[in-house]
Amino acid sequence: MKLKRVVKWKISLYQVMNMESWVVYCLLTLILLIAGFNILGSLVMLVLDKTKDIFILRSIGVTDRMIRWIFWSEGMMFSGVG
Repeated sequence: MKLKRVVKWKISLYQVMNMESWVVYCLLTLILLIAGFNILGSLVMLVLDKTKDIFILRSIGVTDRMIRWIFWSEGMMFSGVG
């Protein structure tokens, strides 16, 4: 009799812990998605703000690949800090 209660208790405890791990997983995924969209929005605003500078860089002969690398490296710095 006592053994059955202990087994039932452990099964319910396992179910609660399993549910808790799923909730934590979902919350962390949501936080990462929000952070990712925040970084993406910051990069879009940066590119829109630097449009004039991009035209100046193109006029002095900088390639599109180099300009992309500049913004990519800046995005990686944002991600590292964030």
